[in-house]
Amino acid sequence: MLLSTDNTTYTTVVDRSSGQYTGYIADEISPISARYVKILATYCSVENFVIEELEVYEAPVLQLTADVLAQTNYTITGLDNGKIYNFAVSAVDGFGNAGSLTEPVSGVPDINNVNYISDHWKSSYGLPLDAPDVDFQDPDGDGLNNLGEFQQGTDPFNPDTDGDGITDGDEVHLYKTNPLQQDQLAEPDPEYEKYLWKLPLGSSPVRLNLPADIRDFLFTTEAGIAPYGLHANNHIDGLKNVWIDLAGETPVRSWVAGTVRSVIHDNGHYSVEIDYGNNLIGLHGSLSSTDLASGQTVTAGQIVGIGARLLPGQTGSGFALIDKNRTDGPAGWDGGVYVSPFDYLTEDDKRLLVDAYRLQVVETYDPANHAARKWGFEPYEPYLTNTLYLHAGKPGRLSGVWQLKDAPADFGFPNDIMTFVEAETPSYFGKHMMAQDIVNDDLATEWFINGTYEVDYELGRITFIDDGRLYYGIFLLDESAEQPTLTIEYREGSFPASFGEKSHTYELVQ
Repeated sequence: MLLSTDNTTYTTVVDRSSGQYTGYIADEISPISARYVKILATYCSVENFVIEELEVYEAPVLQLTADVLAQTNYTITGLDNGKIYNFAVSAVDGFGNAGSLTEPVSGVPDINNVNYISDHWKSSYGLPLDAPDVDFQDPDGDGLNNLGEFQQGTDPFNPDTDGDGITDGDEVHLYKTNPLQQDQLAEPDPEYEKYLWKLPLGSSPVRLNLPADIRDFLFTTEAGIAPYGLHANNHIDGLKNVWIDLAGETPVRSWVAGTVRSVIHDNGHYSVEIDYGNNLIGLHGSLSSTDLASGQTVTAGQIVGIGARLLPGQTGSGFALIDKNRTDGPAGWDGGVYVSPFDYLTEDDKRLLVDAYRLQVVETYDPANHAARKWGFEPYEPYLTNTLYLHAGKPGRLSGVWQLKDAPADFGFPNDIMTFVEAETPSYFGKHMMAQDIVNDDLATEWFINGTYEVDYELGRITFIDDGRLYYGIFLLDESAEQPTLTIEYREGSFPASFGEKSHTYELVQ
């Protein structure tokens, strides 16, 4: 009989080399990997063992402690959240003799139910045991406080524990990825001059075609493309879809083959949802007409409908894309996240779109005549795919979309949404700020502030400049909790000496 020793794996647990009883049970045991074999046996007069019970434990048994513990509790770190673990203990007498292991007891780690940090963990990182606010400190400034680092098993003094270029805080709060496992997220693609982004590993493999001939795309001061991620107009919280204007009555065509999931008519316009397979779903919106019906199969390039007739000689429509294979974006309406459809184009159509956009939109922009820019273009976000998460990778900065905690408030000051953009692009280098109100669950088109700003992060002071008007403000950025907050007060004339009745607190939109 072979008994497994520590850290040794056997695929056969019965020795057939000799003995008249070997064949009784050996052929009935299937080879299996095992590290722990429990045997109940009685001694026989022929100097052999008769097996009465044999239990083979498939899961490896690991010894967690190198030394005998005097206490009756032990903390285990580095476990995977939601995974089932089995534990057993053994008593050791004063002579070092270990008793039998107890029957295994199972447990499932749940970080949501852990609301304090163990002293052992604090000591291992040199953190004070008695400091009342140590749980909410953020020594590495990654947006994940010590309690969050303890829950996730990350290093409180390393902002990027797994070394994948994404801070631990962004992985947990924004992208919903594992901060202990290197992830590849979407990122600007240098092959297309950063106008488009590379797709992360695991994205849907479906590739799209442009919904019309590139020669029918309009690029004028009144018509064009509203790109993904643009923070402007009545979308200062970030555009999760794209808008495309086409010449005349040019029809909108299906980006790829699929099956129509729904056709909805509301407020005089149609929306058509199409399932492209492989966890990719598209939604055509603002169509003035369509002949499609739910359950119908469409081919790539088949007419979906005619866009909205907003101005003479042109039609326009929106398009949103959901990838259920991804987590690095705003939540979609049916699982998955909103993504930029332009990033999923075939290589040929990517080049057609980028060349046309750069030639007719970007290269025609004149900073000295900003009002003459092409429709949908903003120099601080000049790309076809822009980042929605402005605060990502910028802890300690105002950059981001902030919503009033008690929004919507009355129209005007304090505005419900404030967006700060800190940009370094070929067309713009500086800081842009916008503020709007929420009306009937939508952002109002009236502006309160739409201009530039200067900021002093050491003093916590900010100056807004909007069409000749100057506002002076003080602010406090608090990123110690999972939901970062921004407290701000501003006025004309001079800086407030301290926060008063006109100060308001905003929460980061994540």
